[in-house]
Amino acid sequence: MELIAAAISEAFEPVRLLLLLTGVLAGLVVGMIPGLSGIFGMALLVPFTV
Repeated sequence: MELIAAAISEAFEPVRLLLLLTGVLAGLVVGMIPGLSGIFGMALLVPFTV
């Protein structure tokens, strides 16, 4: 039970939530562009990874 509480507290840190929101918004933008598939969108976003 202690491990689950630690995992939840790690998951809901503000930095992690901000990164999650950024990823979701980037996915929505790529999904809205006509003719852009998921694979091509991933290829475009590769340079932005660390």
